[in-house]
Order: sequence, then structure tokens, then C-alpha cells
Amino acid sequence: MTFLAPAFWIGLALATLPVLIHLLGRRRLRRQPFSSLEFLRRLQTKRMRRLRLKQILLLVLRTLALLALALAFLRPALRAAGFAGAGSSATVIIVDESASMAARRGEAEPIERAVAVAREIWRAGGELGLVSADESGERDISLRDAAGDPPRWLQRFESDGRGETFTPALRRAVRLLGESHAASREIILLSDFTSDPPDSLPVPESVALRRVPLAEGSATNVAATGVRLSRALVRPGSSGELEVTLRQFGGSDEQPVLVTISLDGRVVAEGEVTVPERGSVTHSFSFRVPESGRHPGRVELDATDALYADNARHFVLTVPGERTVLLAGDDLGALRYAELALNPGGVESAFAVTVRPGPLRNVARLDEYDAILYAGAASPTAADARRLRQYVETGGGLWLVLGETADLAAWSRTLLPELGFGGVVSEGRYAKGVRRWETLDRSHPALAGLFEGEGRYDRPQVSRVYASRGGEGARVLVRLSDGTPFLAERSVERGRVWWTPSAIDTEWTDWPLAGVFAPIVQEGMLWLAGGEPEAAGVDCGEPILWPAPGRERNAGGEVIAPGERRLSAQPAFAGGRPVLVTEQTWWPGHYELLFAGEPAGVAAANVPAGESDLRVRNEGWPGAELTPREDETLAEALTRARVGRELTPWLLLLALAALVAETLIARERRQAAPAREPARQAA
Repeated sequence: MTFLAPAFWIGLALATLPVLIHLLGRRRLRRQPFSSLEFLRRLQTKRMRRLRLKQILLLVLRTLALLALALAFLRPALRAAGFAGAGSSATVIIVDESASMAARRGEAEPIERAVAVAREIWRAGGELGLVSADESGERDISLRDAAGDPPRWLQRFESDGRGETFTPALRRAVRLLGESHAASREIILLSDFTSDPPDSLPVPESVALRRVPLAEGSATNVAATGVRLSRALVRPGSSGELEVTLRQFGGSDEQPVLVTISLDGRVVAEGEVTVPERGSVTHSFSFRVPESGRHPGRVELDATDALYADNARHFVLTVPGERTVLLAGDDLGALRYAELALNPGGVESAFAVTVRPGPLRNVARLDEYDAILYAGAASPTAADARRLRQYVETGGGLWLVLGETADLAAWSRTLLPELGFGGVVSEGRYAKGVRRWETLDRSHPALAGLFEGEGRYDRPQVSRVYASRGGEGARVLVRLSDGTPFLAERSVERGRVWWTPSAIDTEWTDWPLAGVFAPIVQEGMLWLAGGEPEAAGVDCGEPILWPAPGRERNAGGEVIAPGERRLSAQPAFAGGRPVLVTEQTWWPGHYELLFAGEPAGVAAANVPAGESDLRVRNEGWPGAELTPREDETLAEALTRARVGRELTPWLLLLALAALVAETLIARERRQAAPAREPARQAA
């Protein structure tokens, strides 16, 4: 049992008034013998006993009526399970303001329902705070007393492009509740619950967890989930292809969608694509490649569905000018073959090639190059391995190739493990027979555009190749007929590494003489140099890391966000290199970096893919669902959930019954009095 209005304990003193009045109003009778009426003594005694009984009954009913009224003002209630005790309550609302909260469901969006529910929670009283279901906590509001009109921040909820993140929000909510001295503490989740429940639940047992679902059922939605170049190598003025992936969530029929692709605000391609029921489709669109530079692009869908935010996919198409490539190492033959492949005579090249034979220490700065081919190094040192790893981690591309003079032990001890590959198995040096290229990963962006469909190509022969030990997690791009990897790829932080355990030498393989040599070298070096359209893209809510322009590494920049919002880009370090960081990426669209007033970069932010699936997942979520009954508001349901069933109506009914009974008994007494008057006269 608890009392919701303990200030009215003083009202219980009113229940003593009938007793005091009864005691003070008692008349003290004098005894006077009267012989002629002695025979009436017994009759008078019996009547007086019945009269005293009625008076006591009236006293009890009047006292009970006042006692019930006083208790009703105290608002007693039966404790709910897990109730912490009497006293005020502290409530923290966790609001899901992710992209899916703006989906049209019925007559209102879930974010609009969240505003109405928050106002109802304010009416329930107690201390109230707000936490946004995200990583940053920038929109959190500390606890304050719910008194008077609701504050404006209860009506300013708005959805953006971010996904929801409940675990950090729950931790911040628990910290807010730790600042309160209220006996009852609770967290209320307001969400459409379209994501899976969090893996961990950092909520102590003393804190009650409740949830209010703001959406029901599923909704049909079509989203653009990806866009990329079908070929990594593009040149200004040439023909290119963009592959757009569309997916339908929750639909029962296939849906035709009009797709429009824009670059620099101009439409460059469009067409109709049929999206299958509860499936995805990838469609290629041809376009004319613009001049070199960074071009903001947008894929827009003309579709009638529940969520508009994911009907657009933003990207940045980078059309390179000349890519700077370093050819280094001790295998002069391999360097010569690679140089001819990157700069064929009489053909305009997309590469500016620098050849530096010999040890890596002869190269002063590696960060001046977009990609490096390191072929046949005789004895790479641990310092060389560290330099190359740091270069790759900061976004560089590296291609490692063995050679005739390579020291296998040094490679297995330094370069290969530093970059995530296993050591070289010397027993695989000499082949017992000639092997050919067997499988080629045609889905890889650097290789996908080399061959049409299952088109044939001249399969190079390989007579000498090494096998690598370990190095799990590498993607094999070319595999030989006996299963030995010939070309493998690993991602290392922001960069990529290719590894060929053979030499670019005709005594090892006829690959340098095959028709696929030059295209693969060109596509590979451009891919390693970062040739992809969404290299600068992030999900809304993730920070954007800009390369620090120029030598002013301690200076910040300004960012123009969607809606002409002005943000900052603060200097920081990431991966051992100076960068500028923009934290507030709440809105889908393009972000333009200005450094010293001049454009210095463009990035794209999009709605996270998980927000496009609008199926409600109520199962598995912790906490009790807060659902009002037919005869109560949500504020009353919250009060009931906090303290259990309130007994005030029953006490008022008891007081009314006591007063009615008292009135009836008192009236019977008054009506009986005149009937006894003639007897007195006769006496």
C-alpha cells in the first residue's frame, strides 16, 4: 500500500470529530426515585439500551464516512510489482527519432504520436527527463518537475536520417535517474520498434522499464540501398555505368519504380525498374562521365510508399585526373612491364608513374602517391613494413609482388604479417606441371568490367608460384587450377592491399604477355588508389573524416550541410594522420567542406539501410508495454503502472454508503419519537 497524496494525512483528524461531539454532548442525568412509576423501570431500561445501540451505530457510521473521505484525499493505492516505495517518481523518456519514425502509418507518423504520448506522460507528474536514442546525446534534457504546461521541447521532436541506438541511450538514462532522489524510477521507450532488441540491457533492477509502441503492423516501402560504378576505371568523356540497387520491404506485389540519376544537379540517366515482391534488383544505367573532379550525385525514386527519406540515395562520383603511382622494388623486369601497362605508348594515360628501383628507403615520402606497386624486394626490413602499413592505413593502395631475388624469410617475417597475410611456403616454389588461371572474381569492382557476362579470355599459364600460410580473411580474386591463390586482397584500415605470390616474369608466368595483363594492372591500380563512387559516403549519424587540406593542419573548416545548415570541421588525428572531423551528420544529403572559404571536399550521408525495413518487432523487447484501458487515459495508465490500482473510488463509495445508512437510521429515530408522546401524556 502506498499513498499518492501524503500531505493529506492531517485530514484523518477529522474522523475524530464525531467522537468528540458525542462525548461532549452527553447529558448527565440525576437519579430521582418515583414510586408510582416503579413498574416502568424495566421497560425504560430496555428502551435506553436500544437507544444507546443506535447512537453508537450512528457514531460509527459518521466516523467511518469522515475516515473514508480523509483516506480518499490521501489517494491510497496497491503497490505494483517491483514498486520502489512511496514518494515522487522520476521518469526518463527515450525517444526514437530515427528515419523510420517519419514513415506514414495510418493517419499519423510515429513521431507525431510520440509528441502526444510525451505530453500525457508530463500530465502524470513527477520528475521528467528526455534522452534521444542515438550515440551522441546532444539532444538529451535533464530531469525537471512536471508542473504547469508542458515545455516546448515535448513538442519539438523531429525525425532525421539516423538509425536508432538504444544501448548508449539506456546508459545515459540510468545516469540521469541516478541524479534523482525519487523513490520510484522508470524509463519509458517511445519507438516504432522496427529494429531488433539491443543485445545488452544496462538497466538496474530498481529501475522500471516500460515501452510504448507507436506503430502497428508492417508497411510497404521501396528504398535505394546502393549505387556504385560497374567499372573502377573511368575517364572524362567516356561512357560509364552506374549500378543502382533497389529493394522492396513488406510489399505483396512487384512494383514499378521510375529511377532518375543526377550529377551536379543535372539528370544524366533515367528509366523504369520493376522491384520484385520482398526482394531486390540491381539495374545498370549508362551515362557520360563528366570531367575530372568530385561530382555530387543523387538517385531518386518515384515511388508511392511509406517512407520518403530512403527514396533518394546520395553519392559522390570521383572522376580522377592523373593518379600518381610509384613502382618500387628490386625486380626491374616487373617494374618495366607495369610501367608499359600503365603508360602504353600513343595512348592517353590516366596515371603519372614514378619508377624508383632499389630499397624503399630511397623514397622520402610515400603519401605523395595514390598507389604503390612493390615488386621483388630482395630483403624488406621491419622499418619498410611499418612504413607501408602506415601508408595503407591512411588510405593508400599497395600491390605486393614477389621476384626472383626475394628473400622469402624476410618477406614472411616483415611485410606479409604486417599487412595481414601469412608467410610464404617454400615447398610451393616449383610446380610439377603447368597451371592456369581457373577462376576470376567477376563481382569485384576492379574486375567486373573487364569481361562481358561469362566472356572468355586468354587464361595465363603459371609455372612457379608460392603458397601463403595463414592470412585468413583475404579475398581471392584469381585462383589457379590446383586451388592456389594467385591474386588476393585485404583491407587494412582505410586502404587496400593486393598480394601476388609470383613474379611478373615470363619464366614464372606468361601473364605479362597475355591480353589481360594491362587491363588488370590499370583497373587494379586505380582501384587501389580509391576509384569508387561512394568512398566518401557515411550513414547519417556517423562522423565524416576529411583529409586535412594543405599544411595548415591545426586549422578547422566550415561545412555546408543539407538545408544550408552550417557545421564545423574540427582538426583531429585518425589512423596516424591529420584530418578534419564533422560530427553532426543527422540529415541525408551532400556535405561540402570549405577551407579558407574555398571548396575542399564533398561527402554524402544516407539513411541507414536498416531504417527502410518498417516491420514492427515488438517481440523480444524488454520492459512491460504501457497500454491504457478503455476507461482511462495514458496518464492514468502510467499512474496505475507505477503504483498499482488506486483505491480512491472505493473509499468515496464507502463514505457515501456510510452517510446514506446514517441518514436512514437517524430518520427512523425522528419518526419514532412522536408515537411515544401520547404515552407520556397518559402517564
